Amino acid sequence: MSLLATIMPTYDIPRPSNEVVLGLECWYHGLLTRLRSECLVQSEGDFLVRDSISFKGDFVLTVFWNGHAVHFQINKDPSPFSSTGFFFQ
Repeated sequence: MSLLATIMPTYDIPRPSNEVVLGLECWYHGLLTRLRSECLVQSEGDFLVRDSISFKGDFVLTVFWNGHAVHFQINKDPSPFSSTGFFFQ
């Protein structure tokens, strides 16, 4: 064990926010309109995740399926007992 590990416990090291972690993913597009997201998914199975414009802090999964774009709202779970923090509506 290093000297640093004994001095500085791991719980004091800040973890990156969800926004920083998501920003590294090729499928995450941040704040994007519904119409623009539909333009980006053009082939069967294409998908992206974007920030919800209507519900701040939530996300939308846009998938090209069966010839058109389909949108799924991903909401934050307000329950303190949630293991993931999000759920599909």
